Amino acid sequence: MPKAAYAEQGRQSAFITIGCIRRFDLSGTANNPNSGGSSTADARNPSMQEQAENLVAAIRIMEGELQNAIASEEAATRSRAASVSAIESVRQILDGAKGAEPSEALLGIGGGVFVQTRIPAPDKMLLEIGSEVVVEKKSADVLNYLENRIREIDIVIKNTEATKANLVNHIEQYRMQLNHMMQATYRGQEQIRHV
Repeated sequence: MPKAAYAEQGRQSAFITIGCIRRFDLSGTANNPNSGGSSTADARNPSMQEQAENLVAAIRIMEGELQNAIASEEAATRSRAASVSAIESVRQILDGAKGAEPSEALLGIGGGVFVQTRIPAPDKMLLEIGSEVVVEKKSADVLNYLENRIREIDIVIKNTEATKANLVNHIEQYRMQLNHMMQATYRGQEQIRHV
């Protein structure tokens, strides 16, 4: 997850660490009020261009991470909906089992073909716990498992929303910093033309 730390040493310096792999030094004359528009600063400073390229690269990386976070949140939301639906189905089956008649259900046999069947009062159910591993559990334990799964998914969704907000905030900060750098470069070029 990208982090930014700022330090003041006569000019603002920013360091961006992305995934602990890349480090971009974004300090430079764009934010330095002493740089003025001299011929040695702004447009002719090769480090200014490198800083701008680093900012663009950082923005692109964070935009990719933002897309991944959005996809992760969508997958978690679908998984939550499936768990809620499963809880409702299990409760309907258990409520139907309390009555005089067993519950009815459609059983898919493949190729889009279904057979209507009756479900006797189930003491135990089969539950897929991941990686195509299926275990037999008591009906009440299945409900508890699904409810716990929903709570875990809610935590994942909340964390993903925080990650998305953090990424959007950082992207906007870096875009503003890039915009300021470009404006400083433009002002420096204008001053040189008027000399």
